[in-house]
Amino acid sequence: MQLLSTEEAAAFEAHLRHNPSMREELARIRGDLATYSHTVEMHSPPALTRTRFLKRIARERKAVPMLRPIAPPLQLAQPVMQQAAQANPQETEAAAPSIGAYQRSTGGAQVFSFETEAAKPSVISRVAPWVGWAVAAGLAVTTTQYYRESESLRSEVVSDKAQIDQSSAEAASAREVLNAMNDQAAMKVTLRKPFAPVTPMGRTTYSAEKGVLIFSATNLDPIDTFKVYELWIIPANGKDPIPAGTFHPDAQGYANFVLTNLPKGVEAKAFGITIENEGGSKVPTPPILMTGA
Repeated sequence: MQLLSTEEAAAFEAHLRHNPSMREELARIRGDLATYSHTVEMHSPPALTRTRFLKRIARERKAVPMLRPIAPPLQLAQPVMQQAAQANPQETEAAAPSIGAYQRSTGGAQVFSFETEAAKPSVISRVAPWVGWAVAAGLAVTTTQYYRESESLRSEVVSDKAQIDQSSAEAASAREVLNAMNDQAAMKVTLRKPFAPVTPMGRTTYSAEKGVLIFSATNLDPIDTFKVYELWIIPANGKDPIPAGTFHPDAQGYANFVLTNLPKGVEAKAFGITIENEGGSKVPTPPILMTGA
């Protein structure tokens, strides 16, 4: 930023000549500052700011001429003036009054040179070196803010990814359960008391809020090829039974299926099973073979 004094700059340059790592660091910093300078959008100053700035410059103390006597006293210069009068008496007489008055105002000494007060550095020259630091500081603040926002977004992404992974794992597990239930080659075993009479049995898991039903049955009697078992939902509000899927048991009397597209919000009072023609029916055909409340 050219802010070092002459002595400090000389010492710093001497140190740089013997320190390669510092030369690399200085080159990197200069490159960063050059990059920062190109990222700042230039704006015109507001009119009020410009007016205030010009007024402040107008109040600065101006350089005032200072009179300095540098010639010999008047009596030493009289012979020279007499020679000039003999050469051109008219010009000497015309200039004599003004010269005498000027000599009286300056104490009898001839003055013919001026020295001006050393100009003080302007406001712009004092402020300009700090503009680069101000820009760098502003960019540092902006970069810090962007870094914090990126870290927050990264944390949210990590959290969302964890939730997605968990949901994917749960979906995969549910898919495996569903595939196992619908696998015709899967082993199906019913546990019961030895020598107890074998009777058909069905189990239903039903969620009215989600409209999902899981059904499994064992020991069902075989039926004709063109006939099917049909499950019915008997609503609690007394309306007509709602068909909840058809199925055909295997050779051992087992059957299971899952429905996920049933009407939501239908509270069930009971479930029933009838035998219908292939394709099912919209109303149950008596008699109801199996029922559960």
